[in-house]
Amino acid sequence: MNQTTQNTKHMSEIIDLGDQRLPPAWHEKHSTDLSHGEWGQRVHTSGPRGQVLGALRLLLNQAQHVAVVCSFLLAEETLEQAILDASARGVRVYIMVASEARLSNDSLREFDRMTHEHHKKLLGVLAGKVLVRSANHFHAKMLLIDPMGPDAQGMLLTCNLTSAALTRNEELAVKLHPTEVRAAFDLAGWAMWETAEHEWTSAKRFRTTKPLGSVTHPTEHATLIATTPERNTLRREVLKLINQASGTLWVSSFGWGEDHVVVQRLCERARDGLQIKVLARIRPAAMPALLKLRQAGAEVIGFKWLHAKALYSNGQGIVMSANFQTHGMDDGFELGVKLSGRDAEELSRCLTSWYGRATWKLSAQPKLREVIGKAQLWESSKLRDVDVIKEERRDLGEHAVKSAEHLESARPALPTSDIKGDTIAHQTLFSWINKAPVLAAKAKELFQDDASTEPYTPRVFRERKPKRKVVVIESAEEMVRALALKSEIHAKAIVFSQENLS
Repeated sequence: MNQTTQNTKHMSEIIDLGDQRLPPAWHEKHSTDLSHGEWGQRVHTSGPRGQVLGALRLLLNQAQHVAVVCSFLLAEETLEQAILDASARGVRVYIMVASEARLSNDSLREFDRMTHEHHKKLLGVLAGKVLVRSANHFHAKMLLIDPMGPDAQGMLLTCNLTSAALTRNEELAVKLHPTEVRAAFDLAGWAMWETAEHEWTSAKRFRTTKPLGSVTHPTEHATLIATTPERNTLRREVLKLINQASGTLWVSSFGWGEDHVVVQRLCERARDGLQIKVLARIRPAAMPALLKLRQAGAEVIGFKWLHAKALYSNGQGIVMSANFQTHGMDDGFELGVKLSGRDAEELSRCLTSWYGRATWKLSAQPKLREVIGKAQLWESSKLRDVDVIKEERRDLGEHAVKSAEHLESARPALPTSDIKGDTIAHQTLFSWINKAPVLAAKAKELFQDDASTEPYTPRVFRERKPKRKVVVIESAEEMVRALALKSEIHAKAIVFSQENLS
């Protein structure tokens, strides 16, 4: 310790919280720059270059007879114009969107107000030009053109047709084979004519619709799978892939149901030792399920904008619009496509690339020393942002010591170091200055007896305020003799002389 004066000592103490357990936490992980282009042979990803967006525009521009657009919400200017241009060419355009009631509830969580307003404005522009039908359960995302002709083309997506989803989010798009395009068209036709709840009219309002009662539900397709009110091949195939998975199972989704059978089965496989890598958007609604998966042994990686829904293991994959929760796996109108061989490996590369670039991982109850940098703590059903640092320093100023013999040992009551603040440190270095008392002014010297003027060694004085007997020392070298004298004459304290303090 550095000594500044005879009666002061610089002191410090480290409080280490490194072994303290945090609540469940998202914290930073090492990321790697795994380059992966947006455009693949069949499986593509959204991104800032907008290649999926460009492909969707191109499809609409190539449409000659029919175009089917299915999206929970639609808000992208260039796609809007391509739809209007197709309609002007005489193409029959069918659009399936979510009901306004569900859209208003979900958009508060998933979409910004501007995107929602953009969607409503577009409906006004499309009134009378295309056929728009909505339903509470419409959630599939796809674009099909000329589905019954020799040039049938289509794309199944995990994203809604909005600017942010197509250029910002982690999303997937799969080019459909002609037979899959036709299967998707048959399912969309059945859903539109038999299950739609409302139709957008030229008067720019929704009117209630009734089922035609004449369109039969399509038969199962080998690779185009779905969730519909009448059949559920999608959940069956998802569970089949999970049950057959070996090596590493990759799972990506936006929505997660803590008690859903799919999440439960993933937990069971993780507890059995299967390596599972979960990719998810960091959001409070998903936390109970994601924490359950992490506690079961799955590795859970977080993203700010991920929205893709997919699974991959051992050469088999599924890309779909459905989340791992009741509305998606059990009910609703959702579509997915099974992939194998080279196509599945392409999906694997997409997921691996995202995994490498991700910067967040979930820990169930990490020790504080295992976390460094930005973190989000899961407390009281909310995520709280914190900064975790290795060390912080806190200066407590001067601390008055009652007697000089405690100059190098006295310790103030240190403030409690905890994890409640915005910044949390593995260690806190507290520093302070112990300051021993000095002889009060106008103190009266006491002698060895009342009849003599023989001083004590060290000298002894009686202070007036507070009224007490003290032993006075000139330097720390006198401490041993002062302690003995203090005990002998029952003095209250050892103090420094006001002289020679520097």
